[in-house]
Amino acid sequence: MFVWKAMLNSLPLGATFAARLRRQTPACALCGLEEDSALHALFLCQRARAVWLASPLGLRTDQLPTSFREVLNFVCQTLQLGQVLMFLNILWAYWKCRCSEIYDGRKFTVQSVLTMAMELNRLSDISYFGKRSLVRQPHVQDCVIPSNQGTVCYLDGSYRAEMDAAWAYIIFKDGMLVQYGAHSGQANSPFQAEVKAMVAAIQAIHAAQLNSCTFYTDCATLQHVISMEGPPLDVEWTSYQYVFELWRHFRKNVEYICKNISRDDNVEAHNLANYARRKNLSCLGFTFPLFPPLDM
Repeated sequence: MFVWKAMLNSLPLGATFAARLRRQTPACALCGLEEDSALHALFLCQRARAVWLASPLGLRTDQLPTSFREVLNFVCQTLQLGQVLMFLNILWAYWKCRCSEIYDGRKFTVQSVLTMAMELNRLSDISYFGKRSLVRQPHVQDCVIPSNQGTVCYLDGSYRAEMDAAWAYIIFKDGMLVQYGAHSGQANSPFQAEVKAMVAAIQAIHAAQLNSCTFYTDCATLQHVISMEGPPLDVEWTSYQYVFELWRHFRKNVEYICKNISRDDNVEAHNLANYARRKNLSCLGFTFPLFPPLDM
């Protein structure tokens, strides 16, 4: 209903808002620089820009189309389903925080908006995956994030047979969850499942417009071939093309680093990959938790 009202330009903004509060000007109540409209209030106001830029989506709202309807079309065409849901939750959280400051005097921060949006996204996960998938709350400690923070990605593959495989990744930036993803599909070997996990992780890093990342894998062979000085030649032929492209990516992007860690330090990515394989599941999310213990 909120989005529908915004599309119809029927939100209490501009002259309508000014009349309600007996204000002399229809300018934005937060920045006062432009007349209030759905586009300005939700995307172009300085306060809104700061929220969208700091969000997991990293949107530059000054580069969006020039009407609310066109913005929605752009979002639906360019973002994945999970990202669209995150977009809508941030939109609603920002509007609620904005109204609280204007009407009740409760000032909001970028972090308070994003915290509310993440909670809304968690509730979306609950409604989509059901309560059984929320048996336990995984902790960030299950993935050992380095003290220097930055962008880190944990990844793992799960393999039982050629048509029974999956791979997963979990991305953190400065200690905060950015997103996770899991894909079930076909792999010719356990190693190829690990390779496909790295491919999916790099695609996610690119989509999130993150320029640097440290990738953590518990597959020592994958870390070795990616980090070689010369092209990886001693690789199983069914995975060679994938591995060669990954090697090229890491050679071109000096901000990409691949490190090998133990299985114990890669618990969540390992569990997510196993769960995706067992349930034949592909998913994308932005909040923990998603998956139940593996004995369910």
